[in-house]
Amino acid sequence: MTRPELEQKIAVLLGGRTAEKLVFDVLSTGAADDLAKAIDIARDMVTRDNAASEDTQRRIDNAIRRIVMDGFDRAITILSANREVLEKETLDEAALRALSVQLQRVDPNQSLQMSLPLDDQLAPTRHPA
Repeated sequence: MTRPELEQKIAVLLGGRTAEKLVFDVLSTGAADDLAKAIDIARDMVTRDNAASEDTQRRIDNAIRRIVMDGFDRAITILSANREVLEKETLDEAALRALSVQLQRVDPNQSLQMSLPLDDQLAPTRHPA
């Protein structure tokens, strides 16, 4: 996969966690597996591009945090622009098709510049909470 595809995958993985924080202002353990997968993808992205050694572990961890937080920002932007989707508990196929026509497309480079903590270990480092 390309880097933009991997970044999009991270945003998708963080979508449930982001929606939970955006709608209910809480983070549960329900999306912990998706967070772990997002971190694994970010770690693979960083270590694939950089030869990893013990001396570079801190830089790798910071790069992973940036990638995951960028995915979180992307998910916030998309979900905020399409908040009405979050209000629906379940959608049948017809309702999903009707709703998809109304979704706002979001520029992948656009960000609301707001980060919400993913968990205590991955608190935002780029933006104040």
